[in-house]
Amino acid sequence: MNPSPTRATTTTSVVARGTVLMLCAMAAALAVFATPCKSFAIRQDEIKIAPPPPRVFSDEEKARLAAVASDRRKRLRLSLELATARLMRAEQLTTQQLYANASIELGGYEALVENAFAFMQREAAGGDKQRDLFKRFEQTLRAHTLRIEAIRRSTPPDYAVHVATTIKFARAVRTKALAAFFGEGSVREDDSDDMSRN
Repeated sequence: MNPSPTRATTTTSVVARGTVLMLCAMAAALAVFATPCKSFAIRQDEIKIAPPPPRVFSDEEKARLAAVASDRRKRLRLSLELATARLMRAEQLTTQQLYANASIELGGYEALVENAFAFMQREAAGGDKQRDLFKRFEQTLRAHTLRIEAIRRSTPPDYAVHVATTIKFARAVRTKALAAFFGEGSVREDDSDDMSRN
C-alpha cells in the first residue's frame, strides 16, 4: 500500500528541518573554533616594536672613567664594573616586567662596552699586559652574553628584538677582543657593522 501524500509531505518537512538544524549547528561550531584563530591573528598583527634604546652612558659614568683614564688596567676594570652594574639593573627590571627601563639599561651597557673597547684599541701598547686586558675583556663579555640571553627569553617580542641586538653586539665585540688577544690585526668592516645599532 502506497503512503498517503500527507505522510510523504510530513516526512520531507522533517528531513528538511533536520538538515537546516544540522547546518546551523555546523555554522555555530565553525564560528566558535574560528574566533580564537582570528583573535590570535589580530594579536600578532598588533605587535608593535618598541623604539631601540639610546646607546649612551651617564655623565657620572663618564666622570668616573675620565678619572682613571691614565691607567689602562683601572680604566678597563671600572668599565666592566659599570657595564656589569647596568646588566644587573636590566635583569632586575626585567624580573619586575619594566621592559622599557630594562631596555634603556642595555643601551647604557652597550655604550660602556663600546667605549671600553675603543679605549683599549687607542691605548694599545702591545705586550703580555695588553693581551691580558683583552683576554679579561673577552671572558667578561662571554659571561655577560649568557645573562643577556636569559633576559631575552623573559622579554616580550616588542622589546626582545632589541635584547637580541645587544646579544649580537656583545658577541661581535667579544670576537674583536679575541682577535686583538691573538694579534690578528684591525677590526674588519663587517664586524664594525655588528657593533652598530641600525
